[in-house]
Amino acid sequence: MQRIMSRKACHKIRSSYLVVDNNGQRITLRTLQEHFFRAREAAGVSQEAFQFRDLRGKAAIDKTESSGDIRQA
Repeated sequence: MQRIMSRKACHKIRSSYLVVDNNGQRITLRTLQEHFFRAREAAGVSQEAFQFRDLRGKAAIDKTESSGDIRQA
């Protein structure tokens, strides 16, 4: 724990956002979508062939089915 604290002491907090750009500014949903759009184009993959989806709901259902208990999800 001390090693982590000493390493963190050398860095100051630049942003409270989880996902930021190189300047410490937050990345909005629209910006993230644009990055994926450009990456798909660069890879030569059509939008229909690859889509970025939020699977949190699906993961909760899978966990419930595997454990048999909704409280574990």
